[in-house]
Amino acid sequence: MAANASSDHDPALCVWATVVLTAGQSVQIVLVLPLSLLVLCLGFQRWRRQRTVPISHCDFFSYNLAIMELIGVLGSVFSLSYTITHVPISLTMGIVLGAFPWTGQMVFPIFTCVDRYLAVVHPITYMRLKHGGGRRIRQISAALIWLMSFTSFGFVFFIDKYPRLAYIPSACQMPVFLIIMTFCCVSTLCVLIGPRPGEGPRDRQRVDRSKQRACIIILMIMVVLCIRFGGTLFQNVIISFATSPCRIYMIHTTLVWFNLPCSLVLPLLYLHRARTLQHREHNTQSQ
Repeated sequence: MAANASSDHDPALCVWATVVLTAGQSVQIVLVLPLSLLVLCLGFQRWRRQRTVPISHCDFFSYNLAIMELIGVLGSVFSLSYTITHVPISLTMGIVLGAFPWTGQMVFPIFTCVDRYLAVVHPITYMRLKHGGGRRIRQISAALIWLMSFTSFGFVFFIDKYPRLAYIPSACQMPVFLIIMTFCCVSTLCVLIGPRPGEGPRDRQRVDRSKQRACIIILMIMVVLCIRFGGTLFQNVIISFATSPCRIYMIHTTLVWFNLPCSLVLPLLYLHRARTLQHREHNTQSQ
């Protein structure tokens, strides 16, 4: 019994968990912060140049996700400052700001997958949703996500009192997110791989290249979202069976590493898309 008690409160394990968390938060600040700021800066510049041109659904979700990532980075800054100053308010702010963007970080990428699914599988419906009703739907959806994120403030304190019960809603949501993401990505890939209506042999090579680029992008999105959702689901299941507070803390600190690929790849895809669009606009003006 004494051995079990000592293993349940292993100081070395808690110290190692703190090292893992600190390293992950440091990498998040160094990499995610400049990418998110660059996404917002480019979006603001495009808005100033083309105020009459409506923002695409995918870009709209990318801007919201960038703001969510910045809030998460701010939470990491407070958490790291607590390890240096040991000021209690820094720890509280780090926990609250770190938990705030959780819903948005999960759902906004799902919206991106749904947007690409509609654009490829149901192009007529997608064109109808590009204006008017589609913009209202995305604005209402984004407002609901931000409202759900505000509820995470009370959720944080619930985690402190009931750590296992608090992860049950998250464990129930993750399979749903995985199913939606997988369906949208796989359906999009099936359409991209198949031949297009009226595709001739002369255009086959050019179309195949565009399909290849689109398939790579969809696969990248699918992989990073599987890492984020699958990692979170696995973490929640393990925590529900863990008995040691130090082990629960250790498992919880690994979440930042599961989220990091998604936090990096999606902004990079936006930057690639913005550069491609800028290149096309430059070619059009030169002609």
